[in-house]
Amino acid sequence: MWHRLLKESTFKLPRRRSFSLQQLKAQASNVAISNWTDEKTFLLKLSGTNVDRLFGYNRTGMTLEQFTEPEYYDDIYFFYFAQIFQPCAGFTRTKLRNMKGLVFEVEALSFPLCDEEGEVRHLISFVEVISDRANQWHSNSFGKITEHDTTESKFLDLGWGTPNMTVKDDGNIQWNIGAHSL
Repeated sequence: MWHRLLKESTFKLPRRRSFSLQQLKAQASNVAISNWTDEKTFLLKLSGTNVDRLFGYNRTGMTLEQFTEPEYYDDIYFFYFAQIFQPCAGFTRTKLRNMKGLVFEVEALSFPLCDEEGEVRHLISFVEVISDRANQWHSNSFGKITEHDTTESKFLDLGWGTPNMTVKDDGNIQWNIGAHSL
């Protein structure tokens, strides 16, 4: 569907308004749509019912900071940031423990979308739970993800290349995204 909408777009990416839940009826409960805001953060504009079930609550209207523990925030933020500033798709396979203490293994595929002016400002993600199980861990009272283990993460070229990243000697990641170096 993304490729079909790309062909119809006058910009380098499909427009956000080209996507409707009616078109995505079969996948709508597994969709999340986020916006890159002027405040330089990601705001979740839509969270499907299966995505809500995964996290244990509806995150629509929340920023990435509000539902991500500080120790995982930078990795998640820069993974999304890279897809906005070096337009590319992103695939990740992650194990998460939600606020109810349940562990899920999730695969997510995200695609960038542009706004009405052609600026890349949105990500549409398709989230699929590939396994889940209860366990003994307890979650915190804030309802944030408290356990995060990414087992696979990669960028997919949509025609504009993919971000470069370098693991520095101290173990930190140096991102090189277009003209940005973080």
